[in-house]
Amino acid sequence: MPKITLSMIVKNEDKYLRGCLESVKGIVDEIVIVDTGSTDNTLNIAEEFNAKIFHFEWIKDFSAARNFALSKSTGDWILYLDADERINSKSKNELLNKTKNNNKLAINCIINNIDDYKDSSSIMKYVRLFRNNKNLLFTGKAHEQIQPSLTKLNYKLVDSTIEIIHLGYNVSRNVLIQKAERNLELLLAEYKEQPTSYGAYQISNSYSILNNRDTAVEYAKRALEGKDLSKEIRSICYLHITDYELNIGRIEIAKKMIDEALQENNNHPLLNLLSSQIYLKLNENIKALGFCKNSLQQNVKLKNSKKNRSAIDIVVDDKKIIYQGILISLSTDNSEDLKYFLKKLSNVAEKEEILLVNILQNNQTNENDIYLLQEIIKDSSLELILKLLKKNNNAEFKLDFFSSLYDKFNSDIGYLTNFGEFLISINQLEEAELILQTSLEVNGNNISAIFYLASIYVVSEDFQKLAEIIKIAEAKIAYNSPYFNKLQILKEKIAPLISLPNLSIN
Repeated sequence: MPKITLSMIVKNEDKYLRGCLESVKGIVDEIVIVDTGSTDNTLNIAEEFNAKIFHFEWIKDFSAARNFALSKSTGDWILYLDADERINSKSKNELLNKTKNNNKLAINCIINNIDDYKDSSSIMKYVRLFRNNKNLLFTGKAHEQIQPSLTKLNYKLVDSTIEIIHLGYNVSRNVLIQKAERNLELLLAEYKEQPTSYGAYQISNSYSILNNRDTAVEYAKRALEGKDLSKEIRSICYLHITDYELNIGRIEIAKKMIDEALQENNNHPLLNLLSSQIYLKLNENIKALGFCKNSLQQNVKLKNSKKNRSAIDIVVDDKKIIYQGILISLSTDNSEDLKYFLKKLSNVAEKEEILLVNILQNNQTNENDIYLLQEIIKDSSLELILKLLKKNNNAEFKLDFFSSLYDKFNSDIGYLTNFGEFLISINQLEEAELILQTSLEVNGNNISAIFYLASIYVVSEDFQKLAEIIKIAEAKIAYNSPYFNKLQILKEKIAPLISLPNLSIN
């Protein structure tokens, strides 16, 4: 029977390492762990599993550490994992059967990246198991790869349904930021020495995690200039660019980008969902609905399929798509489609469906409903919940609910704008002003907040602030903007009010 070595590099992984090593019991014959400077209980855990422990001085190069680990691995086959990964127990027999082959083989495994924070998980097809060869080398200072070396040595790549569960993305945003900052330093250094499309793609991803969206888009565009990227990676680059254009209000450019992205991969659930959002903004509701339904269908298909996977498949939480479908149905007053998506929601989250129907129908809501809403509401469902609240006439419930979400969404301009609008409707103008000013601090281009603030200053007869907010609007609103005519009408209406010295709106 061929010998299998688990080859790993670690640093301060006592949170994850035990689970990883437990998952390979009865699979691997040798565990090689290369430590790059742990100060926690990592090495004690490794010793419990009789691992061969080696030390490697960290030189800001993941491939160097991986290659050192390879040099210490004596098995006929190499399985390489990170501490936050686990072999699915159902994959044990397949893995052992694959390694009975004596040829130069490399096995594509399914990497299931769990991410509860973003309501989505990416499923990647990636080589993690291969016949040992002293000439094999990892390349890349970060996001290191073995496949170029396998190709150079004429390895045959075969697919499998061996599943590796990756928990590394299922962490708080602060942890993700720390990882992204670490990787970005390495990626930029390598890109400076040797710029590649793949390097630009990885840099774009890192900047996206760090919320530096301008730079993320810049590198996504650089990546698309190359012709050597897979359609799956090109799709992700288009996603970064399209989402950016959509968020800054350049809808037509976003539409052009998403159309190009769909040419790369028209069955991509997230691309279809983003297309639905764009066409809803363009008031092309039938198209928006079609893309939303296709997104849900492709998502279900991906989740149920273990074979014929792409290099990177992004699976979305069904509820994220269903919420978008409900939002479109409400926007179009389409009762049949609303029933369709509510039924879908009931199948995956019955309590949420009942609660949404209660809010929609102005049924009795109570404190428990607020707690439940706080639990279920995420970035993906926020827009829908806000729209449902507009249809609800229970002002006390709405005030309590808006207030309860402040800590969670005080940097979301949609939430802040809706909260400010509601406070105006119940004549809490001072509170509304504070909320809307906060919205402008988050995003100075929030035109809706500017107009709501103008309405507050008209009612409160604060003409100084009214003149100031109109000047801000003039600076923000371009001649060809859909808000331009609205601004001109507002200026004409308030011109008689602003006639005091030094308060000109021209």
